[in-house]
Amino acid sequence: MASTSCASKSSFPMKDASSNFIPYPAPLAKYEEVAANPKLFMSTLEKLHASMGTKFMIPIIGGRELDLHQLFVEGNFSWWYGKDC
Repeated sequence: MASTSCASKSSFPMKDASSNFIPYPAPLAKYEEVAANPKLFMSTLEKLHASMGTKFMIPIIGGRELDLHQLFVEGNFSWWYGKDC
């Protein structure tokens, strides 16, 4: 019996070399470090946006900047422990 390869029958779109695809850069810090240090979190987030060529903005909610570090920490806690936010 002949074997068949699924590699050419992938249902996922393939990125070609001429696209604008930019891979994620290597991590600058460990999760535990950015979760424990808001300044490190913001610094690495800003560097991520700069390296990806995307605009970094902090949303304003009710006239105050959204605390992205708090959102990151609490969102990950809820995800890891399967709790609703």
